[in-house]
Amino acid sequence: MVAGKHITRVQKIGGIMAATLLALVPNAASAQVAISEIMYEGSATHDWIEVQNNGANPVDIIGFKFFEANTNHGLKLDRGPSVLPVGGYAVIAAATSTFLTDFPAFSGTLFDSSFDLNTTGEPLKICNGSCASDGSNTEYSLQTYTPFSAADKGKGNSLQLSSGAWIVALSTPGAANSTNAVPSVAGDS
Repeated sequence: MVAGKHITRVQKIGGIMAATLLALVPNAASAQVAISEIMYEGSATHDWIEVQNNGANPVDIIGFKFFEANTNHGLKLDRGPSVLPVGGYAVIAAATSTFLTDFPAFSGTLFDSSFDLNTTGEPLKICNGSCASDGSNTEYSLQTYTPFSAADKGKGNSLQLSSGAWIVALSTPGAANSTNAVPSVAGDS
């Protein structure tokens, strides 16, 4: 019976330690960083993505990775806070200087990274740490985008997540996405 009491005591202590650790670690389950906007123009210098914190708590994304072309791309903070408030946005740009030339009024959080979005579409992920194939790090968002038509390129349009569906609309980096898609040009696909 002494051995049974010892096991019960170890289980209780283990449970208390686990509960204490969970209370000290930020709740990753309530943080949800999602890819919310994708801009690609066929030139890497103009490529960027927007992420949004859709979770219940602020989240620091300084150690996150952007996964594209089977590569974990690091994020280097260019301006703004690395902690996204609930509902907050950040832009990850392939070339921050070009992004700021394209969007001179942008005043939000901006990260620099090195990537070149595929013009035919590809899977993209944002992960807390490396996007490991074994799933050992938290993968917050996986999006496989489909390119927009040739008629929409070069007009300042981006792919935007709106009410659960991707639409083509005028770019809104660092702000709420549009709810109105741009009209399609007849005969284009």
